[in-house]
Amino acid sequence: MLHAYKLGSTTWWRFSAYEIRDGYICPARGAKLNKYDPWELFERSREKRVPMPYSALVGLVEPLQPSGSRRPIVDGVLPVSAEDFATPSELVTPEVRRGITEWCSVHGLLGLLLHRVRSVRLAYRLEQRGRRRAVIGSTLFYANHGWQKVSSPFDESDIELRPTREAISTAALPGSWPRPSAVARMPLTYDSIPDYITEPMWREEPLSETWTRYFPGVPAVRRESFNYPVPTSPQFWSLYGEPLDDFLYAALMLSRALVSAAQIRRYGANVTRSEPGDPFGELNELTDRCSLCLEQGPNGSLQHRWASPSLIDKLAMMAALDLGEGRQAVGRCTGCGRLYPPTHHRQLYCSKRCQGNNATRTYRKKLRGSSTRRGKKRQR
Repeated sequence: MLHAYKLGSTTWWRFSAYEIRDGYICPARGAKLNKYDPWELFERSREKRVPMPYSALVGLVEPLQPSGSRRPIVDGVLPVSAEDFATPSELVTPEVRRGITEWCSVHGLLGLLLHRVRSVRLAYRLEQRGRRRAVIGSTLFYANHGWQKVSSPFDESDIELRPTREAISTAALPGSWPRPSAVARMPLTYDSIPDYITEPMWREEPLSETWTRYFPGVPAVRRESFNYPVPTSPQFWSLYGEPLDDFLYAALMLSRALVSAAQIRRYGANVTRSEPGDPFGELNELTDRCSLCLEQGPNGSLQHRWASPSLIDKLAMMAALDLGEGRQAVGRCTGCGRLYPPTHHRQLYCSKRCQGNNATRTYRKKLRGSSTRRGKKRQR
């Protein structure tokens, strides 16, 4: 079978080093930006039997999993629900922080802003066009071929002229002009996951609600009027930072989706969820912005590629492809109950040590049973 992801590729961006600063995951000072192909890494992981990029992320946030999520299935019900989770940043240890920055240096940030936002209308600016100055309105939007910027001139007759390239305040705009805003999803927290999946997906909101939160390098007084660069450009990544809580919520959401899918794969139709709705709702929501595109390859032939705006979309699609082909996306250790990134589909334990400990317990239990039976025979 020829897999769709092998027919083409998409790129993502990563810095050589990251740090967690003031609640944000940001590039470390002096780090270098480079491109890489996540799908090539995915294919290589399959061939070499090493943890998948998405399962490595799930293993990274395993210490944040609530004890309730490790309970065994009771009456076919999955014990994973929103109330089981605390605010993740409250549980972050130095070891987890180090794991996050190391994972990001290999894979990059998740691109959660690009997953949540579909288009952005920036603040109007006064620019020089030949001998005239014109009011320019710019919009950033995502299409299958990537993020684009479209700029259009507006009639400035009703606006007081200002120095060239200065942002025009919202109060000075005519009432009929559209205001700077973003078309985005609702904020993601564990309490909001059911609504995040079932409620209308997109809404128009002020820039300050979602968009500006992801640019810690932009001064607070300029965030509403800043001339933001096109997403995924080098200038964009130099300003972009991911809130630690948002990163952890997304990783836990992916973990929760894969746990549900893994349990359903193992126990079949007898498994139900502790929450109503689509058992694959979280995973389907994370992949809903992925699309299969047709493009011309290097040798002139036509080929497919998966297009998606963010890394979290790509990771979810990789997991969906693995699950659809009967592979184990994430494992729960038979011995200790922890989640682990499997290296092959028959793996049952998170480590050789855990496997050995479980074998020792089983052997000792067997010996105790044999001793009990021998004692009963003697009594007879």
